[in-house]
Amino acid sequence: MVYAGLQILMQAMLSRGVKAYTETINLNTRSRVELNDVTGFVERVVAASGVKNGVVNVFSLHTTLGLYLNENEPNLKQDVLEFLERLAPQTPGYHHDTIDPTANTFSHLRALLL
Repeated sequence: MVYAGLQILMQAMLSRGVKAYTETINLNTRSRVELNDVTGFVERVVAASGVKNGVVNVFSLHTTLGLYLNENEPNLKQDVLEFLERLAPQTPGYHHDTIDPTANTFSHLRALLL
């Protein structure tokens, strides 16, 4: 199981200046490569914050987690997974992997693309 943290930062422009609400979401995954819809998490954080007008910024706390905005359609998700595998395959031979044979260089490269 892989642990990934998402940070959600909301800033609301209020009459007395900018206010911020920050919350961290812990996302547990089942495999090394997954596409997860975090819309529900973000909606719950926004509702809990009480912020009615502002900007939501979602970002990763780790270098191997990539975020992208797109449709949550199963065929498109499969296309995304296959696209990432073509561009950064899970194969040995990356320079970073020489430091640690269990390294996940492909994950770092895929996060760069997203």
